[in-house]
Amino acid sequence: MSERKYRTFVKKTMGGNYLKSKYKQEVIKRIYRIYSKKDPEGTRNLINRIRKYKDVEFIHPLILGGPEKWGNLQLVDSKTSRLLIKQIWEQINK
Repeated sequence: MSERKYRTFVKKTMGGNYLKSKYKQEVIKRIYRIYSKKDPEGTRNLINRIRKYKDVEFIHPLILGGPEKWGNLQLVDSKTSRLLIKQIWEQINK
């Protein structure tokens, strides 16, 4: 299977999760590219914090009609992310 076919397959099966994982990877790459030469240790610490404590979420959630686009994504603290999702589901299920 070619790389292009593989990416298309993964994108179709993962949907929004694929977009979220790519977004997080791109943010990490961008941080590394900009700051690694100026402050290598600070860059490593920042990237590790992003990997451990940040989730990628849609600014306007898909379940509320938000678009599944790159510009609708942001990094959010993991605890905040879970609280927001819980609140949305509670309101939908009322």
